[in-house]
Amino acid sequence: MRKIVAHMTSEPMVEVDGKKEKHKMIKADDAAIKNLAEWILSR
Repeated sequence: MRKIVAHMTSEPMVEVDGKKEKHKMIKADDAAIKNLAEWILSR
């Protein structure tokens, strides 16, 4: 779960259609981010 939270709370560079761009960071409190990470892992 730590990797998912780190990915959601950082702005890594990704390549989309051959162009590099920053991923958007989730703007939420720690509890909401943890809840989202748990939901993702439950799928």
